[in-house]
Amino acid sequence: MVNEGGVSVASGDAFGASETSQICANTSSNCYSNLNNSNGLATNENGTIDYESSNTITSTVNTTILNGANVTYDAANSVSINSVFTVISGAKFEIVIDGCGGSQRQEEKIDKK
Repeated sequence: MVNEGGVSVASGDAFGASETSQICANTSSNCYSNLNNSNGLATNENGTIDYESSNTITSTVNTTILNGANVTYDAANSVSINSVFTVISGAKFEIVIDGCGGSQRQEEKIDKK
C-alpha cells in the first residue's frame, strides 16, 4: 500500500532495500508501543539497530540509512514512511511485521546462524 509522500507497509507485507536481507542485532531491549521520530527513530543511521514496536513505527521526517548501516523496523501492526527515506548503496534496511520479540524474528535469527 503506498501513501502520498512515502510508503506504508501493512501487516503481512515486507520490504527489503537490499538484495540480501540480514537480521540486525538488537542493540536495545526497548519495546515501544508506537515509535516515531519524536521518541526514538534517528534521521541518519550509520550503525546496526533493530527498532521494535508492539504496535506501529512511523517515520515522518527525512531519513537516510548510510553506507554500512544495518537497520530493521519491526512493528506488530504497521510501518509507515511518510517523508523522504533514502537507503544508500551498501546499507541494509528491512521491515518486519511481527512486533517486539515476535516469532518471525526468532526463527530468522536461528536460520541465520
